Amino acid sequence: KQWYQRRVAITAGRLLKDEHDELCTAEQFAFMLANIPRIEPRLQAMVFKKKFFEEAKEIKPDLTYVIAACEELKTSEKFGKCLELILLIGNYMNSGSRNAESYGFKLNFLTKLQNTKAHDNRSNMLHFLANLLENRYPQWVNF
Repeated sequence: KQWYQRRVAITAGRLLKDEHDELCTAEQFAFMLANIPRIEPRLQAMVFKKKFFEEAKEIKPDLTYVIAACEELKTSEKFGKCLELILLIGNYMNSGSRNAESYGFKLNFLTKLQNTKAHDNRSNMLHFLANLLENRYPQWVNF
């Protein structure tokens, strides 16, 4: 019980000077650590800093591919035409609503194309778009 009370006192930082001197080296060290403000986030930051360059080095090749793909999409005229077509279809579907005649959309909308189902529930807007591009605009397909 005395050991537990001493441990609680150490972690709570409630030791008098003479009690502190009676502690062994490990307990004094624990007492000092317990009195450091915000020690947990500080230690987490130190670990992050230590591991950062190693982990960055590990993912650098993949990151290079992602950056190259983003640059390719930004400069691709064919991809831009596909986005224009998606906007045109969206404006047609939203005609008469408050979203009609939109000037653009957020890119995360592209992941929702498959959620817009046809009336027969067998296909979706992504299928429709793929068929439209393949049949009407084959020059835009391989962007």
